Amino acid sequence: MPFYREADVFAFLEQHGCEFEGDRYPHGSGWFAPDDMPFTLPDAENGWVDADVVDLILSDRWIWTGPSRIQRHTTRSEK
Repeated sequence: MPFYREADVFAFLEQHGCEFEGDRYPHGSGWFAPDDMPFTLPDAENGWVDADVVDLILSDRWIWTGPSRIQRHTTRSEK
């Protein structure tokens, strides 16, 4: 399973006009897409999130429709 670093995902979202809602939910963090549509990203596990889930969420909100430019990692220990 591929992973993204949570910090890389947050930086990517901010570069693409998304805003952190400021709320944390039991299952993730709230964000607003550039069109003000809310979406939730899954909670990170030790700073890592499932890349496939994030890509699905971002493509569903039309934030990014192709392969993301966020660096994918095959393990959670890669630097």
